[in-house]
Amino acid sequence: MADLFTVYGTQVLWPLSVHPFAHSLLFIVDPLYTLPLVVAFIIALVGKRSVNNVLINNLMLAVSTGYLIWSACIKVLVDDKAMHALQLQGISPTTYESTPAPLNTLLWRSVAIDGDYYYEIWTSIFDEVDQVQIQRYPRSLDLVKAVSDHPSVQRLQWFTKDQYKAWQKGDQIFLSDLRMGVEGAYVFNFEVAKIESEKTVLGSFEQLEQRPRLNRVTKIWQRIFNPAIQISGR
Repeated sequence: MADLFTVYGTQVLWPLSVHPFAHSLLFIVDPLYTLPLVVAFIIALVGKRSVNNVLINNLMLAVSTGYLIWSACIKVLVDDKAMHALQLQGISPTTYESTPAPLNTLLWRSVAIDGDYYYEIWTSIFDEVDQVQIQRYPRSLDLVKAVSDHPSVQRLQWFTKDQYKAWQKGDQIFLSDLRMGVEGAYVFNFEVAKIESEKTVLGSFEQLEQRPRLNRVTKIWQRIFNPAIQISGR
């Protein structure tokens, strides 16, 4: 059920529905949420049923639940700042989603879609509206137009909830899921097409690994308190 609170979500109503319900309150891996649950599980599994163990178990459950509630409250605050920042630039996205940056809930990364462009947004809980960072990038949807009717391509588009971009490297055309990673280093990139004899044909759907630069990890923590720190960019 923890997957329900990540950006990817889970099909909690399967087989009645295959929709991936997601509330995006936690990063994919967040020790502050999972460690208290691990402690509670271990105590319940191997510990004796004593008053102290029951109290510790209940405390761990309260900590993890409290952290989830905290994240939900921060998400409302961050989304309000990000949407106001977009409005100040005259941007009215058709799709918007935010998720915490790695290992914290103080800095959030959002993706906003507006036609053939997407915006990567970084918002700290300490930011004023005019300090929210917004970067615009092209989605380059024309690159995959020739193969957009293929079921495998449509499956990827469905999985990303319309939060994807296309880009070309040599004669290969990739589709990237914008929800996980940062600009220039997305987790899921698939070769959906390639150029052969000046024609666009279906690709191999092989996944391309993009590793983020290590200095971005320290930048994430610096950006929480310093709005001048730039994370986006290649």
